Amino acid sequence: MIVQTLGGHALRLREPHDLSFIENYGKIFNIYDEHTCGMLSFGLITSEGRRIYLKYAGAKTINYPSDPIRIVQKLRQAMKYYHTLRHAALIKYISGKDFGTSCLCVFEWAEGLSLGPDPVAYSTFRHLPLLKRLGLFDMVCDFHLKAENEGIVIAGLSDSHMNFHMQTQQLLITNIDNYLPLPSINTRGRLPGSPLYLPPEGYQIGAAIDETSNVYTLAALSHSFFGDKINKKKEAWEASDLLYEISKRALNENRNLRQQNTDDFLAQWRDAVLRTRFV
Repeated sequence: MIVQTLGGHALRLREPHDLSFIENYGKIFNIYDEHTCGMLSFGLITSEGRRIYLKYAGAKTINYPSDPIRIVQKLRQAMKYYHTLRHAALIKYISGKDFGTSCLCVFEWAEGLSLGPDPVAYSTFRHLPLLKRLGLFDMVCDFHLKAENEGIVIAGLSDSHMNFHMQTQQLLITNIDNYLPLPSINTRGRLPGSPLYLPPEGYQIGAAIDETSNVYTLAALSHSFFGDKINKKKEAWEASDLLYEISKRALNENRNLRQQNTDDFLAQWRDAVLRTRFV
């Protein structure tokens, strides 16, 4: 391991790497060099006083032992996703730059805390009124419907990729780096992301990762919003029985018995919300 200095902050790498150009984007206030994904990230304040978040792939990071070229390719692909999928539920993409052997993405800074693994933000989130959580869940599903319509499918979702701002009660998806183009096949066995949200296909080499996989993941996520995200027991469910039954169907191990795409799932979900009486 070597230690470099960038903007007055220590930066640990496996090998020296020129990152001086990062300071062209603003004054660094934090460096995140411990990611296991192989990327570096930075918090900066621009000359206009705006906070931004920068992801960089291409350096040999301390917790990613493989060659960074695969991570460069992944961020290069993800850059297209962030550009295409602009949505209120997704962190705001500002710009990106591909250097060939490295690349970077620049985002607006997302204030708040991730929903995991620290329990503070998640506990506050779960104390929001049911109607507020229903609205946030609808927004997250609507984003994934847009992604699906653009030929992009969920892969790698976890609580750490959802950011909740306690004051504004805004929820943002901050990381879609592992999402896949449609159609995709599971070529690696266990896919990245939290086991809370992985469909059975996420563990099976040769299985399709597609619209029906999306349905399972969104249903699993519904229990994070309204129930017990680990055991998914009905006793813990805080929304209506109608919504529980829609989620239960979507969580079927047999993918042929689920709703077959996000459009179908979300249409059923929205219809059930409209038919629910709130007291």
